[in-house]
Amino acid sequence: MVGFLGGLLRVVIGFVLLCLAAGAVQVLFAVTPTELADAGWEYWNQCGVWVLESATIFAVFALPFAAVSALISEWFGIRSFAYHGFVGIAIAIADFGLITTGEADGVPTIVNSYAMAAFLTTGLVAGFTYWLFAGRFAYRSIEVDDDAYDMPPPRTDRSVPSGSASPSDAPKRSPVSPQSAADERARGSRPPSSGEAKASSQPPSIPRSPAGSGSSSSSPPSTGTVPSTKPKPKTFDA
Repeated sequence: MVGFLGGLLRVVIGFVLLCLAAGAVQVLFAVTPTELADAGWEYWNQCGVWVLESATIFAVFALPFAAVSALISEWFGIRSFAYHGFVGIAIAIADFGLITTGEADGVPTIVNSYAMAAFLTTGLVAGFTYWLFAGRFAYRSIEVDDDAYDMPPPRTDRSVPSGSASPSDAPKRSPVSPQSAADERARGSRPPSSGEAKASSQPPSIPRSPAGSGSSSSSPPSTGTVPSTKPKPKTFDA
């Protein structure tokens, strides 16, 4: 609500200033600078009254067109001087056309190059005045810069950059209970038993060769261990 009221006040102030600028241009085309330099305060006061009268006439005619132009500018966020200058010139030409069509017969017409230049200059100055004080600050619902399209979008997650291993790719270890960890430490610290030592001291068994490979079938299978032989008891003859 505050933004809307601020924008409306800015548009109103810009319209009042453009009307005063238009009235001043109209008076300057009618009164030469030499006359203003040689005139006294009374003539300056009269020129001020003429400026207010011209600004009022211009405001009455330009109000509906300026309101539509300002609404389009604020709605679409148009801040260019070309747009407001073109609108000011168009309003001045329409005003000039309305004055020429209302001329009575037998009265000297104002259709000439000097009057046309005066109205074109009035429209251009009015458009520039509005752009300077209000048009270049037109409201934009979404502020978008040209460099915003070149910028990468903001990252909202904490994902790992591409090319590096993510935490999910790491091997997962099963939880170890305190009891099993204590058993592992106790197993590593105690000396091996006699059965474990005997099993570890035996050489590996040699696999049996397949039939028909040249070995004798009557030979006993080799187990990799040396058969134990018992010495025969000695006998003494009487």
